[in-house]
Amino acid sequence: MDDVLSQAGDLSGMVIVTCSLPMNDGNTGLVGLTSSGAEELAKKARGAQVVCAFNTVPSEVLFDVFEARSNSPRPSLVYCGDEARGRQRSTRLFSLSV
Repeated sequence: MDDVLSQAGDLSGMVIVTCSLPMNDGNTGLVGLTSSGAEELAKKARGAQVVCAFNTVPSEVLFDVFEARSNSPRPSLVYCGDEARGRQRSTRLFSLSV
């Protein structure tokens, strides 16, 4: 994460959508149980608005969500963030993709 952030430069005012889960090296459990990956990213990307999305389901499930995007009712995806602007921008992005 640190390497990517250093390459990205100043992210102040930007919306970052993260789908990462902070897993241990063996991919058998979460690293830390008192904070989320999005919260840790927000600490490192000061001034950016971090929204967490797409990490609650395996990517294979999203193929069916994409196929059902024109059905009624439309499929739902979970996302969260502290800033209203970041959530609103993400909602527009998700609406285009599902």
